[in-house]
Amino acid sequence: MDKWGKCDPFVRIVYAGMTVRTNTVKENLNPVWNKDLLLPISIPTISDIITIQLMDEDSVGKNEAMGCQSFKIDDIIAGKHKSPQWINIYGAPKDPRDAYKDSMNEIPETATWW
Repeated sequence: MDKWGKCDPFVRIVYAGMTVRTNTVKENLNPVWNKDLLLPISIPTISDIITIQLMDEDSVGKNEAMGCQSFKIDDIIAGKHKSPQWINIYGAPKDPRDAYKDSMNEIPETATWW
């Protein structure tokens, strides 16, 4: 999020060196994608974890991570995570001066509305 309170969010999914992502929703703090993203998963699995990252696209500099959630591939294959579902995205701003940084890491509920 920039200093004007604007965000250009997108979702990136990372698994075994592969990455897929949604489109960027410009200047939106409550984006909706309603999009299927497909990643091939072979069995036996190459990696144990799949990670969903919420990112803020920056036109200047690097894209900023706003939060992430990871899942065990074995749990997904076993059907423990039904689709679609709501998930909490946890993480703190990278800027150590940000007032929310400590509370987001210590109180996960705070991160859900960031």
